[in-house]
Amino acid sequence: MMKGGGGDCPENNIEALLAAEKKFPEAACQVLIADNWANVKDLSLVEQLSKPVRIVLCGVYDGNVNVEYLNLARKTKGSVHLMEQDLYDLSLLHEGELLRIGRKYYRVKKGSFVETDASGATIYLPAPTI
Repeated sequence: MMKGGGGDCPENNIEALLAAEKKFPEAACQVLIADNWANVKDLSLVEQLSKPVRIVLCGVYDGNVNVEYLNLARKTKGSVHLMEQDLYDLSLLHEGELLRIGRKYYRVKKGSFVETDASGATIYLPAPTI
C-alpha cells in the first residue's frame, strides 16, 4: 500500500473466507486481518459463510469503524478486535440498540449497524481489554 495502493481499494474478503472454509473445514472459526479503510467488495456473499469470523481491524482512529466489518462480524456471530477494545456478541444486539466505540455510536437498524448519535436508546459499551 505504501508503494502505490494497488489501485482497487475494496477487497474480496468474503471470497477469501469462503476458500478458507473449504480448505480448512475442521476450523471452528476464521480470523480476518482487515484494513478499516478498505470496503468489503463482496459483502453480498456473507450468507454463504458458515463459521464465525474474528476480525482484527487495523487503522481505526477515534472509534471510526467501517460498519461493513461490524456487520460481517454480526452476521457470522463473530467478533471485532481493535487496539483499544474487543467487541463480542454483536449478533445479540437488538433492533435500535446502540454500540459505542470510542466517541462513535452505531445503531442496529433493520438488522445491520449504521453510524448514528447516542440519542435515546440503551447503549452496549464493551469493557476495554487490558
